[in-house]
Amino acid sequence: EVRVDFDAARFETGVAAALRAVRTGTCAPERLGAALALYRGDFLQHESVGDWHLEVRDRLRRLCIDGHLAQGDLLMRAERFTDASAVYRSLLEHDALHEQGCRRLMACYARTGQRTEALRHYERFARLLRDELDAEPDAETTALYERLRQNPPR
Repeated sequence: EVRVDFDAARFETGVAAALRAVRTGTCAPERLGAALALYRGDFLQHESVGDWHLEVRDRLRRLCIDGHLAQGDLLMRAERFTDASAVYRSLLEHDALHEQGCRRLMACYARTGQRTEALRHYERFARLLRDELDAEPDAETTALYERLRQNPPR
């Protein structure tokens, strides 16, 4: 008997199951991390295979982003801000323009006493938005930046 195993299928199954467990409150962040570790880049990103894979690629990428957000949120609720920062940085490696991920990373930096890094991250993000999309950060992101900028550590 021959069995075919695809890392993309294992990734999709693992992250989807972990996200269901998050919704029921029965998922540890490590479970999500193990499933997310199977994602090694966009599906067939360096292959010339036509357009048939684009829907699969987009679905897997969205699952990767959702998984990172959920894992980061679990870690933040557990007050594991350094670990959460690493997760949000990973999310931003997959989607540098993900504004919610940017805000959460800024919040983690602030919670770990890295206020200056949070401010720098905002400035890099704002520059990237201007350069890539000719856009500005949304009001919530800018408000977080202003709160951090106006409230230096004591």
